[in-house]
Amino acid sequence: MDNQQHEILNDEVDLLSTLKRVLNALQTRIKWLILFLIISIIVAMTLSFTVVLPIYKGVMVIKPRFLTTGELSSIAFPLTASIKSDRDTLVSKVLGITLKEAESLSDISVKSQVDSVTVLVSVDAESKAIFNDKMQQNLVDFFQNSKYASKLKGLTLERKKARLATLEAEISRLDTLKKRLETGKLSGMLMSGSDLYRTSLDLTNEITAIKQYLEEKEDIDVVSSFAYTDKASNFKHSTMLLAGIALGIIAWLLLVVILEIKIMLAKLKDK
Repeated sequence: MDNQQHEILNDEVDLLSTLKRVLNALQTRIKWLILFLIISIIVAMTLSFTVVLPIYKGVMVIKPRFLTTGELSSIAFPLTASIKSDRDTLVSKVLGITLKEAESLSDISVKSQVDSVTVLVSVDAESKAIFNDKMQQNLVDFFQNSKYASKLKGLTLERKKARLATLEAEISRLDTLKKRLETGKLSGMLMSGSDLYRTSLDLTNEITAIKQYLEEKEDIDVVSSFAYTDKASNFKHSTMLLAGIALGIIAWLLLVVILEIKIMLAKLKDK
């Protein structure tokens, strides 16, 4: 029993001795901590303002004639993948922008607005200089000049023209019926006179709407031009500062531990 108590007492003494040695080691090298913190803070803030650039978010609102939000997203997907995989030369060629502008891009996304008619296009970039009229038009051209958009446009216009021809033929038939009704030469017709004129008016309105649709020049209208945030959307310099301080402390602790281990090994070797 006495031996067991003696062993416990020795363990406690060894633990206290080790703790005291660690505290002394930290205390004697406290000046190193200050040096490490100064260096890590300088490095962190230098990286913060040079290498690790902020991300600015620019948004514009568009109104596509043929494409849905889902179709716009599908068209943008390969471009977004190229941006995230740093294929800057390809992005520069596809969007018709400089290589430097392509390198600043970090993401492009498409989101439907509440009205389900307009679409929000978001662009994340390291430089707010990219949010200009040229980039805006190049992005619109990218969407509306895609193979899918061109094919869809052709099919849609064909359907609209076919529908217009059908409506015009129906209107012509109704005009004939109206003339016969007005001259009293029409009898036994299932449709009343008021229904005849109401149907004719509805078809006329639809014809007008289709003609206006076919006369529109732009496939994608820009409802609202690029607007961007004044500061980084997902980056803070304070975060880099705190990270630098933490890394400085960790590096200092590791150095102290390594040096103490080397000292202990040297003493054991001398014995």
